[in-house]
Formats: sequence, structure tokens, C-alpha cells
Amino acid sequence: MTSMPAESSTGQHDAMRSAVAILSLAASLAVAGCSSSVGFDDPFADYLQRTALVSTAGGDAQAANIAMQTATPWPRYANDTNIPANGARITKVITRYESGWYEPRRILC
Repeated sequence: MTSMPAESSTGQHDAMRSAVAILSLAASLAVAGCSSSVGFDDPFADYLQRTALVSTAGGDAQAANIAMQTATPWPRYANDTNIPANGARITKVITRYESGWYEPRRILC
């Protein structure tokens, strides 16, 4: 039985990885060069991209301030996340649920 030395196999593997990396980079650059976000046939494309604002979403300061100062329709207690509960009872219920154990309800007359 003859086997190839480990060094040549590793060298071939590294060369293959480098070739794949270079080819994938070249392919991504080629594809990126084919697409454009600017319509070259549209004479108004330059005017639509440029605005006098800091960003295209800018200019809504008044609306944002009005929304911030609007009274909330929710009652004050709606923000209270401290819900009182019996922890031992809840733990027992969760354990029973996860185990699949079922106790039929007793009808009280």
C-alpha cells in the first residue's frame, strides 16, 4: 500500500481553498458590476437621490414630538409587570404539565 505524504495533501488542500476563494471573489465582483442601483436611462435619477435633508427619513421632527407628548390610552396599571402569584403552586402546575400527568376535575355539588 502506498499513501501520499501528508504535506503534499495539505499543500494541495490549501491551494484548492485559495483558488476557490479567489474564484468566488471574482464571481461576486462580476455579478456586482452587472447590477446598479442608479438607472442610467432615467434623467431624473440624480435628482431623486439627492435631498436637502440629513437623511431621507429626516424632516419628521414635529410629528415625532407630537407622538411623544400624546397621552397614552392605556390605564396606569397596564405597565405594572409585577403580577402577584403563588410560585410554589405555579411550579407544581408546570411540573405536572411537562410530565403529562392529568388529574380529572372534581365536580363539586
